[in-house]
Amino acid sequence: MKIYTRKGDNGMTGLRDGKRVSKSSKEIEVLGSVDELVANLGLCKALCLEGSIDEARRDFLVKTIEDLQKLLMKVMAVVAGRGRDTGVVKEEDLKHIEGIIDKVLEVLPPLNKFVVPGANQLEASMHVARTVCRRAERRAVSLKGLDPLVLALLNRTSDLLFVLARLAGCKGNEK
Repeated sequence: MKIYTRKGDNGMTGLRDGKRVSKSSKEIEVLGSVDELVANLGLCKALCLEGSIDEARRDFLVKTIEDLQKLLMKVMAVVAGRGRDTGVVKEEDLKHIEGIIDKVLEVLPPLNKFVVPGANQLEASMHVARTVCRRAERRAVSLKGLDPLVLALLNRTSDLLFVLARLAGCKGNEK
C-alpha cells in the first residue's frame, strides 16, 4: 500500500464525505489539532509505561489515555464527515469523562493555588496535551453545523487532562 497519493500536493485534501478542502480550512485546523492531541496522549502513555509511578496509577492512566485516544478518533470522524456521522459520539461518552474526573478529584488534595507544570515529565506532558485540547476546542467553535456534543467533549477532555496531570504530579499517596 502506498502512503502517498499526490492528491494533496496542491494544498487540498479530502474529507470523509468526499469533499475537497484547502489544508488551511477550518475543518483541517480542527482535525490537525485533535490529531496532535492524540499524538501527545501517545507520548503521555509512553511516559506512563516507562516511568516510575506506582502500578495502580500507571494502569489507571494508561487505560484512561487509551480510552481518550479512541474517543478522539470518533470526534475526528464526526468533524471529517459532518452530517453523516450522527450518533458516533454519545452523551454517555461525556458522562463517562465526567465520572473519571469525579473519581480522580476524590483522591486529589484540594486545589488552592495555580498549577505550574513541571513536577515531572509525565505531568508536564499531560499539561501540554491539555493545552493542545484547548486549541482544538477553540478551532472547533468556528465550525458551523458541528454536533454541539463535540464541543462539550473537547471541553470536558481538557478538564480531565487537567486532573490527570495533577494526578501524575502527585508524590504517590493520593491514588
